[in-house]
Amino acid sequence: MTPAYFPILKAKDAEFKALSEAKDIVKKTMIPLFDIPKFNPELKRYQGSPHPKATFLDELSVAIKDVWSSMPLMFDSYHWQTPGDRTETGEHHLSYLYESLKSNGLNPIPVIGYDRWDDEEYRAGLKTITGSHTGLVCLRLDRYAFDDANDPEYLKE
Repeated sequence: MTPAYFPILKAKDAEFKALSEAKDIVKKTMIPLFDIPKFNPELKRYQGSPHPKATFLDELSVAIKDVWSSMPLMFDSYHWQTPGDRTETGEHHLSYLYESLKSNGLNPIPVIGYDRWDDEEYRAGLKTITGSHTGLVCLRLDRYAFDDANDPEYLKE
C-alpha cells in the first residue's frame, strides 16, 4: 500500500502510545515524522550520566523501535537546542540518532530543515548521514521558503 499520510508527531509518550494501538492497516498508510523533543539535562535520570544527550537519543530510538518496527519513518530535531548541537562523543546529534535508529533495525529517513540549512554544523551533520544513506530524504520547508521561491537560484542552492 502506498503511504498517504505523513503525521508530524512529537516523539513523546502520548504519540508512542497512540502508534502502539494503531492497526497494521493504518500503519501501512503512513510514514510518521518524529520531531525529537528538546533535551532536558535537568531530568533526574540524566544526572551523573557521562553521556546524557547520547542516552536521551538512544532511549528515543528504542521507544520508536517499540512502536514502529522496520517500516520507514522520518526524524527531525526541529525543537533541538541548536541545529549544530553535538553529543558528548562529538558526533552531531542527527547523525548519532540516525545510526541509533539504524542499529535498532529501523528504516530512518532524514529530514533536512530548510530553516536550519544556514548552520554549518547542521549541514555537516546531515552530510555525514547522506554520505551513507541510500534511501529517501525529506525536505522540510518553512514559510520563508515560499518567499525565497521568488529567487530560484537561492532556493536551489
